[in-house]
Amino acid sequence: MRLKKLVCFGLMLSLLTLNLGATKTFASEIIGGDIESHDARFKYIDTGSSRLSISNGVANVSSTVTGQSMVTKTGLTVRLQQYVDGRWKTIQAWTTTSNSKACMLSKTYSVRKGYSYRLLTTLEAYVNSSSERQDITSNVVKY
Repeated sequence: MRLKKLVCFGLMLSLLTLNLGATKTFASEIIGGDIESHDARFKYIDTGSSRLSISNGVANVSSTVTGQSMVTKTGLTVRLQQYVDGRWKTIQAWTTTSNSKACMLSKTYSVRKGYSYRLLTTLEAYVNSSSERQDITSNVVKY
């Protein structure tokens, strides 16, 4: 009986360790739609956000990126995604750039009822020929 408990404990500890490793592996995408100012993980990106709301069949899309003081160019690629057949499918995408340390994108798009939607936003910040990119995912909205 004691051996069974030890084996079960060992298996549970192994699974927990594997799960912790998986969390670190997928840390390149930030979920929740925000990067706070002066996040230590980023060299050029200072802040970023991605917000989605839906009202009367119209998705309101808003994303921003702000670079650190040395940034010379910023950009956004925003993908509106719909959850279909167990996966996120991009139904509309927009791209914009700015020759400054801040960039913003605001759009509307008609969506269908009965689905969940989110934004997958790629933030970009450039200093001369060097760049930094980060994906952030907005809130999920069921409509």
